[in-house]
Amino acid sequence: MRKYLFAIALVMACAVFAQNPPRELVATSNLDSRVELAWKSPAPEVTTYEIAYDDGTGGGIDEAG
Repeated sequence: MRKYLFAIALVMACAVFAQNPPRELVATSNLDSRVELAWKSPAPEVTTYEIAYDDGTGGGIDEAG
């Protein structure tokens, strides 16, 4: 039981302190007082930028012609 509580505390600590939570977290037990944990590392945060250029001539993607 103590190991089970430790595993839960570990999962909660990871969820609180990690910037992104672990992916595909799986906990399995064979009823032998052990809980196996497996997960994939958090997905990195992706920053996107929209780049545009206006040469002032009019016309462009949004204008049919």
